[in-house]
Amino acid sequence: MRCTKTGSSGTHTNSTNSLIIRVLFSNSSTSGRPRAVGVEYLHGQALYRADRRNNGVQTGQFNNATATREFIAAGGAFNTPLVLNLSGISPQEELERFDIPVVIDLPAVDENLQDNCEGGVTVQASIDFESTFEGCTFIAPGYPCLRQWREDHSGPYGQGAASVSMLRRSSVSENEYANLFYFGAGGAVFRGHFPGFSTAQFPPSSFFWSIVKMQSQNRAGIVKLRSADPQDVPEINFNFFAEGRDHDLQALAEGVEFALSIFNSTGASYGPFRQIKPRHDISIRQGILDEAFSHHASSSYPIGRANGSTACVDSRSRAQGVDNLRVVDAPVSHEYQEHSQSCRRISSVRRQLM
Repeated sequence: MRCTKTGSSGTHTNSTNSLIIRVLFSNSSTSGRPRAVGVEYLHGQALYRADRRNNGVQTGQFNNATATREFIAAGGAFNTPLVLNLSGISPQEELERFDIPVVIDLPAVDENLQDNCEGGVTVQASIDFESTFEGCTFIAPGYPCLRQWREDHSGPYGQGAASVSMLRRSSVSENEYANLFYFGAGGAVFRGHFPGFSTAQFPPSSFFWSIVKMQSQNRAGIVKLRSADPQDVPEINFNFFAEGRDHDLQALAEGVEFALSIFNSTGASYGPFRQIKPRHDISIRQGILDEAFSHHASSSYPIGRANGSTACVDSRSRAQGVDNLRVVDAPVSHEYQEHSQSCRRISSVRRQLM
C-alpha cells in the first residue's frame, strides 16, 4: 500500500510492504563528502527472509525514491546497520568481502551491539493457575477478548503481558540501585522471542520469572552482513558474557536463587513446585549460560565524537563522513541504558534537531 498525505508541513508518502536495498549517494556536495540523495527499494509482501511468510521465491518490484533534504534511517538495532552496510558505509574489509563499493570506511559499524541479557526460572505448581484469558479464542473465530479491547480497552488484552514484577539489587550492583528486574506470570512461560514463541503452549500450572540483568558489562555484540543480498538476514550475535562474564553471571545467579527461594517457601495449594528451568542436573550458572536471551537490542550504531573511530554518528545524529544522512533510533546509544528511558531521550533530542 502507498498512501500520500498533504498537510501544513508538506507532503509525505508511506510505502508499506517495502524493503530498502541501499541508500544512494552523490559526490556533488559542496563539502566534498558523499551526499545521501535517495534510496533504492523493493516493493512486495514478505520480501525480508526474517518474515516467516517468506518462501525464498519473492523478488519484489524495483523502485527508487529521491530525498530533497535528508535521508533518515530508523531501522532498529539490526536493520539500520544492515542497510548502511549495503549502502557502502562499513569497515572496508567487510564491504570488500561482498564486492560492495566503499562509500565510507567506518570501522565502528557492525560492532557494539548490546542488550540486557535475561535468565529465568520456570516451575510447575501442584494445581493450575487461574487464567485471565479464559474464554479468549485468540486467532479462532469470535474474538471475544479482542472485541472487548476494541470497545473500551478493557479485558485480558488490556493488561500487560506479565502480571507481576519486582526490582532487586544484587551483591555486584555498580551503585545503590537495583540491577535485576523480574517479570512473571502464572499459567504462562516466557523464554524470549524464539521462532514460534507466539504459538508455543505450556501447562496452565506453569509459572515463570524472567530476570533481566541491568548494568550490562558486555559490549561485544555484532551485526554483520551474510551477503550483499538485501533480503538476507544479517548475522546477529550478542556474544553474551564475552565481557564481564563473572559480574553478569553472579548477578543473574543470585536472581535465580532468590526466585527459587520464593517457590520453595510457598505452601499448598500451589506448592510444592516442580522446577523445570534451570534443570536440576546442571549448575545455576550453567543453566543461565545455556538459556540466556534478550529482547531490547541497542547500541549497534553508536553516537560519539565527530570523526571518532568508535562512533558512527555525531551528537546531532549525523552519520560520520557523509552529508544528509541521520540515524534517529536506539542503535545510536553508545552504552545500553534502560530501554524506555533511552528511547525517550533519543526521540526528544531528534525531534528538536529536525
